[in-house]
Amino acid sequence: GCDPKADSSLRLLGGTRPPTIVEMVSGQVSRKFSSLVVGSDAGVAYGLHQLGILRQNGGDYEEAEALYQRSLKISERSGDRAGVAKTSHQLGILGQLRGEQVAASSLHLRSLEIFESLGDRPNVAKCLQALGNLELQRRDFGAAESLYQRSLEIDESLGHRMGVAGSLHL
Repeated sequence: GCDPKADSSLRLLGGTRPPTIVEMVSGQVSRKFSSLVVGSDAGVAYGLHQLGILRQNGGDYEEAEALYQRSLKISERSGDRAGVAKTSHQLGILGQLRGEQVAASSLHLRSLEIFESLGDRPNVAKCLQALGNLELQRRDFGAAESLYQRSLEIDESLGHRMGVAGSLHL
C-alpha cells in the first residue's frame, strides 16, 4: 500500500482510497485533482465540476465559479454537450445563490435546451425545477407552478420519487 504520510494526491493516484471531503474542501487535493483524473477530458471536467460543488457547498463561491468555468471550457472544447449542460446548470444554481437571477435563468435555459436535445428527461426535470425556483423568488407564482408541474410530470413518468417529492414540497 501507500505510505500513510504520502501526499493525498499520491494516495488518489495509487487508487488505495478516494480523497476525503475534508481533504478536498481544505485544498489538500483540489489544486492537484484535475491532473490526476486520467483518461479523458470528460473525466477532468467532471472532477473540476465536483470540486466546484464542494467549494460551493462550503460557501467559497469564487473558487466554485473558477472550477465550474474550467470544467465548462473543457466540456465545450471536447464537444461534451452533457457536460456543458450539467456545468451550466450548476453555474445557474451558483448565480441564484448569489442573487443573480437573470444570469441564473439564462444558464438554466441553456442547460434545459441541451438536455432536451439529448433526451435526458431526468435532467430536464431538474432544470424545470430550478427555473421554477427562480420564478418563485420573483414571486411569479403562476410561472413557478407551471414549471413545477412540468417537472413533476416528468419525474412521475420516470418513477423518480425524490423529484416528485421535491416538486410537491415546493
